[in-house]
Amino acid sequence: MSAADYEVDRWANEPCPGGKCKSIGRINNTALTDFSPATFCEKTSCANGDGSFTYPGAEGPVGTIRLANIADGIEDWELFNRLGATGSISHADDLITQMISNMTEWTEDAVLLEKLRREAARRVMA
Repeated sequence: MSAADYEVDRWANEPCPGGKCKSIGRINNTALTDFSPATFCEKTSCANGDGSFTYPGAEGPVGTIRLANIADGIEDWELFNRLGATGSISHADDLITQMISNMTEWTEDAVLLEKLRREAARRVMA
C-alpha cells in the first residue's frame, strides 16, 4: 500500500472533470450540498472521497465530520489524561468504563458522553 492509496485531500492538488474542483455549495440553505464526491479523477476512474478529511470550500478547505470526530477524540483524551493515573490505572477509569466495557463493547450514548466530559472537567478544575 502506498501513501497515494489513502490521500485524504486529493482534490486540493488534482484536476477535477472540467478543470478546477468546484467548491461545496449548500442546496436551498439545508445541510445538503452540491459537491460531487468524485473529487479526484485519473484517465479511467474517479475517487469517491471515502477517506477525505477535507472538502474544497470557497475560501479554502472545509473539514468533514470525520475530521471533527478525530478532533473530539483528541480533546477527550487530553481531558481524561489530565486526571492523571496511579501506575497504569487512570484516575478517570470510573468515568471511562461507563462508556467502554472493552475493545468491542461500548455505548454510543451522546448524553452520557457529555455528562462524563462535564464530570471530568469538574474534577480537573477542582
